Amino acid sequence: MRDIDALYSAHERVRSQLMAARRRGSPDVPELERKDRRIIAEITDLNWSRYLKRRKRRTYKERQREKAA
Repeated sequence: MRDIDALYSAHERVRSQLMAARRRGSPDVPELERKDRRIIAEITDLNWSRYLKRRKRRTYKERQREKAA
């Protein structure tokens, strides 16, 4: 798992490349958008997993599984 700071800087770098490509009307815009979305998803996953590790309560899905069992 990559470091959160590295992910944020990669996101900023890709976002600036994306803005420049949009201004130029470059054909790589969809590829850069996909790359940016992938980085954002990774940041979200990392933040969410860190949050779940910190909290003690069970998630809604975990409670539902326990009820079913």
